Order: sequence, then C-alpha cells, then structure tokens
Amino acid sequence: MLMKDCQFRKRTFVQPCFFERNRVGFTLVEVLVVVAITGLLATIILVSMRDSRDKGRDAGIKSSMLELAKASEFLYNNTASYEGVCNNEDTTLSGNGDFGRINIYIIRQNGTVSCKDSENRYAIISSLNQADCWCVDSDGDSKEIVLTGSDTCDSVLVDTDCP
Repeated sequence: MLMKDCQFRKRTFVQPCFFERNRVGFTLVEVLVVVAITGLLATIILVSMRDSRDKGRDAGIKSSMLELAKASEFLYNNTASYEGVCNNEDTTLSGNGDFGRINIYIIRQNGTVSCKDSENRYAIISSLNQADCWCVDSDGDSKEIVLTGSDTCDSVLVDTDCP
C-alpha cells in the first residue's frame, strides 16, 4: 500500500495503515534505556565526587597540621618548651588548648594523629585519606611521608623529627 493511500484512508476515518504510528507516549524500551543511561551517569558522577571529597578531607588535615605547628610554636614562645604538645602517657596529641580542638577536627576528617615531643623538639604525624601520611615538626618541615610494606604512620614516627 502506498503512503498516499494510507493518508487518504486516515482522512476518511478508516483504520490507519500498519506502518503509520500514532505516538502519544514513550514505549517501555525507550523509558528503560533512558533510566539505564541516567543511572550510569549518576554512578560515574558519584565515584568522582567521592575522590574529590577525600582530596578535600586531605587538604583539611594538612591545613590542621600547619595549625598544630603554629600552636606548638605559640606554646614554645610562652613556656620555652614543647612539652605539652603530646600526651605524657602515649603518642597521642595533647587535649590542652587548641591541640584538642584541632585533633577533633582531624579525626572528623578520617585522620589519626600521632605525636612525639621533648623539651626542645616535637613531631606530629597524621594519616591521610588518599595518600599515606603528613608530618610537621619543630624544624618547620611539613611533608608527605610515603609508607612502605606494613608500616603505619605511628610506626614511622620514631623520633621528634619527621622521617
């Protein structure tokens, strides 16, 4: 049947031709394809956002570590000693003054802090989300520490200097 005949028959209110479509909505297959593509794009975006979130957390930890260095220098200027930066019982950061507040912030960013101090020196190390560790010390060093094997941030900090 010619297309011309189909158009003529349609105008005369006869059953439309088989190949002529009266489309009112979408077919189920079209809807499923759109949903699948949307889901795939959403997955890709969420994965890239997770990486960005971890990078942001790491930047927050690094910034907090620099704040710890400044707070340590402030303590030294007031007391002529770095004792009090770390807890005496273990290798955790002191809860005194700004140290406790900054430590809580680092923990909220999924970091863990280890610390060693003496009268004239200190070193503070924290785990990062996407890299290994970040360390600051009384010499003014602020650097990333790459772990090897079964090392942890706590195990590589053996002295009052960044490794």
